Amino acid sequence: MELKQKAISGVKWVTISTVVNNLLQLAFISILARLLSPTDFGLMALANVVIEFSSYFIDAGFSNIIIHKQDINRVQLSSIYWLSILTGIVIYFIIFFLSPSLSVFYNNSELEPLLKLVAITFLIIPFGQQHKSLFQKELKFDTIAIIEVVSRAVSFIIGVIAALKGLGVYALALMVLSNSLVSTIILIVKGLRNFKPAFIFSHNEIKKFYSFGFYQLGERTINYFANQFDTIIIGKLFGAGPLGVYTIAKNLVMKPAQIINPIVTKVAFPTMAKVQGDNESLKKIYLNTIRSLCSVNFPIHLGIAILAEPLTIILLGHKWYGAIILVKVLALFGMIRSTYNPVGSLILARGRADLGFFWNVFSSIIFSGIILIGSYGGLLGISFAQLVAMIVLSYPFYLMVIKKMIHAEYWEYHKTIIIPFLISLLASIIPFIFEHLIKNYVLEIIIVSLSGLIIYYLLTIRFNKVFISTIKSFR
Repeated sequence: MELKQKAISGVKWVTISTVVNNLLQLAFISILARLLSPTDFGLMALANVVIEFSSYFIDAGFSNIIIHKQDINRVQLSSIYWLSILTGIVIYFIIFFLSPSLSVFYNNSELEPLLKLVAITFLIIPFGQQHKSLFQKELKFDTIAIIEVVSRAVSFIIGVIAALKGLGVYALALMVLSNSLVSTIILIVKGLRNFKPAFIFSHNEIKKFYSFGFYQLGERTINYFANQFDTIIIGKLFGAGPLGVYTIAKNLVMKPAQIINPIVTKVAFPTMAKVQGDNESLKKIYLNTIRSLCSVNFPIHLGIAILAEPLTIILLGHKWYGAIILVKVLALFGMIRSTYNPVGSLILARGRADLGFFWNVFSSIIFSGIILIGSYGGLLGISFAQLVAMIVLSYPFYLMVIKKMIHAEYWEYHKTIIIPFLISLLASIIPFIFEHLIKNYVLEIIIVSLSGLIIYYLLTIRFNKVFISTIKSFR
């Protein structure tokens, strides 16, 4: 099968997996928003800051090395496998012993046992992680899709049952644990058919990967703290309750990007890695990726901003009314943020983890500083601050990363963003008017969505023909 055919097949399977997984997650949040309190969601958000950050150290960039290096051998793979497992054990004990101090930092005694429970995932995930990377390397996204859907469905059922039994925040923790356990078991069973790690560890065989891995680790660590800085600040300054409201609003807003972006980026990285030496091919793939993501993400995020009230009330319930204004602002932030996401695949395909690291150091300083200023305005101030930060960083991002990586001219790159934005903006005018005229929530969602979709489609086929051609190529 040719590379293009494999990529198209990969997109289709990742689409199925991502859409089903996120719909399950959205259903889960909708149900639990009625069963749990904002404080429960805030506590889990604080736990996730620690858990997700620590997860980077298990991988240390080695998964991306496996995909990037086309000639990696059995000894190197086996050495990376056992190193990941050892790292997972070390991280588990670090979190276990640090959890009391973290609980004191956030002035919340419930955080300690929650962290100790969720940290068990680090004893589970490393056993299946490399098998998943190998499936990605070979563009076997059908296998990955099936595993992700099954594990998400099982964890969804377990989480809802736990919530109904009154376990509170531990319903969220059990969902995380069960998802990790089920997916790892299936990855091991299927992965061992293709690769069985030998009981070998050779430092000499993998030491040449350390610089790539450490730059990757540094980049992802800094990037993660920048992305989670709002959660850290809100948890410390305002407490778990307000953090829960903010977290639910942000989760709702980021859901489209979590569905759409991985569909493209999961396939884009291994695809770009295979043409990493051909700049014109790489530039074409990347610009098409950006154009496609903007053409899908922009109208959806503007739609969420317009329909923030009915969506929040219908999906979450009236007790989350305070999240509506946050949803409106964060929807615009999410729209702009979605244009940055695919660059990670480009950087990894080029093997330039160093460039990603230095960019993230620069952007994180700017981003965190703006959020600190915004924190004086409470939750809304932090939400606006993130929107401002994305706009401020847009030109440095082009100059420091895009131009260096693919040598794209200013308009050559930015027209892939500006054209979908203008089309989306024009298509939102009439839906915006309808939103103020219609008072029934359900009718409002239907009419606003349909009118916006029809107008957007007509404008797209007239002014964004490249995107239409890209869509047709997947038939």
